[in-house]
Amino acid sequence: MSVTFKDVAKLAGVSTQTVSRVTNGADNVSPETRDRVNQAINALGYIPNKGAQMLSRGKSKTLGIVSLDIALHGVALIVNGVRQQAYEKGYGAALSIVENNEFGRIKAAIRELASQQVDYIVVNVPLTQEMAEQLVEQFTSLNFMFIDVPEHSKVNYVCAEHTEGAKMAVQHLIACQREDFLLVTGPNASTGSSLR
Repeated sequence: MSVTFKDVAKLAGVSTQTVSRVTNGADNVSPETRDRVNQAINALGYIPNKGAQMLSRGKSKTLGIVSLDIALHGVALIVNGVRQQAYEKGYGAALSIVENNEFGRIKAAIRELASQQVDYIVVNVPLTQEMAEQLVEQFTSLNFMFIDVPEHSKVNYVCAEHTEGAKMAVQHLIACQREDFLLVTGPNASTGSSLR
């Protein structure tokens, strides 16, 4: 037999609306009441129904991530960092993996995440400026953040100081009196890789 909102409300001595406000992260609940509800949730092992929450507020509090295969070390670190930050902000994360940056696959991954009513999508796949801008134009109801697009793309993006980082690495090797260098870089389509 599964635990319901009513069970939690009864144990906490509050209304079901208060339980709903607590599980949805609303601000209009006193700290004492929030603690009582959370204690009842923990005691009963209650698991909120995310589908019902999503229907009631029209949002999922879920961040979508489109990424290359997370078996790749660098990709996995980025995806895990995004997931951790989402969690700290009260969001879950839904992941859609693509094998490469083929545009049709990326659009299919975005459609998959959009069907889950995600609030935002982080694209952790190397894209050209044209591809990124076309995605934003095509999926106007979604909010995107791109991780590997050319600078000056007319989209929201974050990037590292790839050129400066590579320069500092080489300067360090020279200071250590190294003479032979090997550059192991990322995919050819990656702006970050090209900059390094």
